[in-house]
Amino acid sequence: MRHVLMLSRSSLTVLHTKELAQRLKQQMDANVTVNCVHPGIVRTRLTREREGFLTDLVFFLTSKLLKTIPQAAATTCYVCVHPRLEDVSGKYFADCNEAWTSKLGSNSNEAARFWAISELLVSTDPKEVLDINAKPWI
Repeated sequence: MRHVLMLSRSSLTVLHTKELAQRLKQQMDANVTVNCVHPGIVRTRLTREREGFLTDLVFFLTSKLLKTIPQAAATTCYVCVHPRLEDVSGKYFADCNEAWTSKLGSNSNEAARFWAISELLVSTDPKEVLDINAKPWI
């Protein structure tokens, strides 16, 4: 369990997406797809309250590397509506392309472990969720 907690939030999101996609397909036979999308680093006005020489300088120097809001939304829109991705589920996308995650972020066993831990953490009745014989994460 220790190395699951040390993953970045983005890796945990990818693991959750992979497990949700697998469960929707195999356990529920749902006609639903789930995918992860990374919008990139977006130029917004979130720092408008922090304007000053240093903030202005940093944003001026990095402005060509930042995406506009429409550019950042492009991958999300692509994944949502492109017919080619109609049956694609459990994948990670960046810049309108499928992207690769770390080895651990693409591990199906880790995805199942993370799901089980998450279920336990949010359950109102941990005894109902915790089945020692069925959970591989203990």
